[in-house]
Amino acid sequence: MLKKISEASYISINSTVQKIQQQLVYVEKPENFKIFVATDNQAFLDCMKQTFGNRVCYLEMERSTDDQPIHTQRKLNGYVKGEEALLDCLILSKSAFLFRTASNLNNASLMFNPSLPSFPLNEDLRLWKKETAGTKL
Repeated sequence: MLKKISEASYISINSTVQKIQQQLVYVEKPENFKIFVATDNQAFLDCMKQTFGNRVCYLEMERSTDDQPIHTQRKLNGYVKGEEALLDCLILSKSAFLFRTASNLNNASLMFNPSLPSFPLNEDLRLWKKETAGTKL
């Protein structure tokens, strides 16, 4: 029998945005930064666009509107879901800095670019790997 794998620990949209805002004080030229958002959650993308406006970049793709992860939704084409996830992952790996949750997509982007500086947004990630706030972006 296969054991069900649980999803990453939940972090609220507001908490995520607040933690990003707190860390962005370390950006050298804040007027020039862009934020690439890799998410399958439409509400999170909407909140990021509302908060950061035209600084937000993202790929057009199918996103969840019911808080269920896209990869668990059978109604969507698996190949397309995989292709979209891989594109997000590769773009993240080319970023200057990564705000990350306990997501396998984020972990994979670090495999493509192990030297990518990152800040874990989930509390359990900060305990797991010793990383601190205040890293210069």
